[in-house]
Amino acid sequence: DKADPVVELDDKTVDYTGTAIDYDIKPTVNGETFNGGSLTYTYYSDENCENPLGNSPVNVGTYYCKVTVPEQDNYSSGSAVGTLTINQVEVPPQTAIPEQDSVQANTVILKTVTGGTTDQGDAYNVQYGIQSGSDAITWQDSPTFTDLTRTTEYTFYLRNHITDPAKAVNYTNDGNSGASQGVKITTLDVTPPQAGEGFTIDYVNETITIDGNCEAATDAEFANKLNSGDKIEPGSTIYVRFASTSPQGQSSATANQIADRPATPETPTVEQTAKMVQVTNASDSQEYKFEKNVGEGRTATLGEWQSSPVFIDDDMQDGDTYTVATRVKATDSQFASEEIDSDSYTAQNTPENSVILDGGSKGEEWTNNPYEIPINLLTKGGETYMVEIDWGDM
Repeated sequence: DKADPVVELDDKTVDYTGTAIDYDIKPTVNGETFNGGSLTYTYYSDENCENPLGNSPVNVGTYYCKVTVPEQDNYSSGSAVGTLTINQVEVPPQTAIPEQDSVQANTVILKTVTGGTTDQGDAYNVQYGIQSGSDAITWQDSPTFTDLTRTTEYTFYLRNHITDPAKAVNYTNDGNSGASQGVKITTLDVTPPQAGEGFTIDYVNETITIDGNCEAATDAEFANKLNSGDKIEPGSTIYVRFASTSPQGQSSATANQIADRPATPETPTVEQTAKMVQVTNASDSQEYKFEKNVGEGRTATLGEWQSSPVFIDDDMQDGDTYTVATRVKATDSQFASEEIDSDSYTAQNTPENSVILDGGSKGEEWTNNPYEIPINLLTKGGETYMVEIDWGDM
């Protein structure tokens, strides 16, 4: 019988090339390089050579190659296993420097940089990175960066990135090159709303309505935000800015000085005739309110604001006390003033009689004052009567 040969095969280490790696090392047989014929090389993924690959390996990794030596005159066939290691390579460095295409308050767009192909034949694209302060760089495929903070400095970078994840494993740094030189870009400020822009004031109800793209607050830090319908304090300051959800992004705030109330008018002076009370120093720019206190068993009168300075109270009796309040009216452009009360008056000489007047013209009004308030008083024979007009069947 022929002797079994001592076959040895050196290990092989190469860098990734993008092509199949053949095991081109010859074995030694009994200490001498084999030159006696053809050799058979079989590649495996495991050290025990149980999982053959079928072909020479291409991608990075550790493989095992069994070489088989054919039978010779002085020894039988034999084999040996060598280790084949394919190492990662680096992605080509990115030598371009980021350039800004446009800068806004919340958006930066860089100029597009084209990718290429590595020496190993693998395609790569260019990724764009952003860094705020000492934070880690965040990478993306798009050169457009949104949702940024206004008036803030950012640093931007470029890098090459292997496009195919299956190929990226053959490169260091997960298929990415190192970062390029960084470029600092500061976002712009959003032009804030002009004074009076972004809200409206309802001066009659003393409330605010805020535009959809804006937000308002009673403090510059926006800790106390306002909602549409909230009450507004005359003479206060409100701060208005474009909200972060607006098309232009969040802006700085504009301070708006809200108009104060107009000056309080002078104290109203009042004159009573029978059951009519009239303000004698009235003004068209003011409004009035009548309030009456009565004795036990009767209902007090708590009036509402009216433009007329004339009040007729059918229930007024001698001894009743009353006041009239006045204030400057609210308009579309100003608040109402603070109200001021008249002195307290005591009713006297109020009539107790009443008479029905028959006939007359239907719709006719009896008036005796410049505010055209219907009068239901009539003096006859030195006595003052309450008047009810009966239009009959007309």
